[in-house]
Amino acid sequence: MLGRKSNPNIPDGYVDLGISEPKVVPVKIVKQTDKYIEVKPIVANWKEQLSKIEQCPQRQDSVTDQMIDLYYIANKLGFYDAADYIKRTFTD
Repeated sequence: MLGRKSNPNIPDGYVDLGISEPKVVPVKIVKQTDKYIEVKPIVANWKEQLSKIEQCPQRQDSVTDQMIDLYYIANKLGFYDAADYIKRTFTD
């Protein structure tokens, strides 16, 4: 569980910045003191984010133009490998 350490003096949800090895996890800082930082994990849920966008009308521009725009959307949603493929295929 994020923030739980073997030291019983550190409450759940807190990370002692001076003890643990760094672990790369996307988090949002909820509360910070001199010794402790409370963090909340950021869950990459692209389906949830995408469901917040209303349906757009059909576009009438070229497939290449649509794919270039899709490159930016893929990057924004974290699909970096797919975005790189789109960029290589449709812009080079």
